Amino acid sequence: VRPSDDDEKAGKVNDLVCTSDGRIRYLDVDLGGFFNPRNVVLPIGAAQVDRANDVVWITGMTKEQIKALPDYDGDPT
Repeated sequence: VRPSDDDEKAGKVNDLVCTSDGRIRYLDVDLGGFFNPRNVVLPIGAAQVDRANDVVWITGMTKEQIKALPDYDGDPT
């Protein structure tokens, strides 16, 4: 995942969070971190997939804004 505002890698898509009817709602993004690993969720509407370069661009957010999101523990409720 790379924010389109600064072209700097923010994390890696770990999983998809779907609605009960199977529609993708969020991207579960692993921000990495050796000593403090953490995940956040990003709305699918902010994502643009670049399949040729294997990148998901996030529009309207910087790397710092993504890092400031609350931790996601894997519970979609």
